[in-house]
Amino acid sequence: MSGPSTPRLHYVEAAYVMPDRWVTMNDRLHPRQQGKIKNRWIEACKMFGYDMWRKHGKPPEDQRVEVQIVFGTRRPNQRRDPANWMLCTKWVLDGLVAGGLFADDDSKHVIQLEPGFTDRIPSTHFMIRLEWSTPT
Repeated sequence: MSGPSTPRLHYVEAAYVMPDRWVTMNDRLHPRQQGKIKNRWIEACKMFGYDMWRKHGKPPEDQRVEVQIVFGTRRPNQRRDPANWMLCTKWVLDGLVAGGLFADDDSKHVIQLEPGFTDRIPSTHFMIRLEWSTPT
């Protein structure tokens, strides 16, 4: 008789250059300007999603993946409201879906964690962190 199997944890982390400036919920941009920035983020993240898929494999479609976007900063301890950064993280997720990394960014496939901030990467970069478990 065999015991319960221990799930295997998968952790993937990749840093990329930001394709444009970040946009927070506090920014007041003209819709046309914001649309151009959004499109650059989505197009770049489409390629980043494909790059992650090629290097690390694609998460199984029947597993929910925890996703966190971490922005590079020179001041990681500065007081910020992470929820204000969800606009940019939404664009990243849209790009990852367009790149084929996820089937969809709905709650069946993705658990979106609050954005983070770090000085481990340059302030011109951001990091995509993925975590999921599969049965062994």
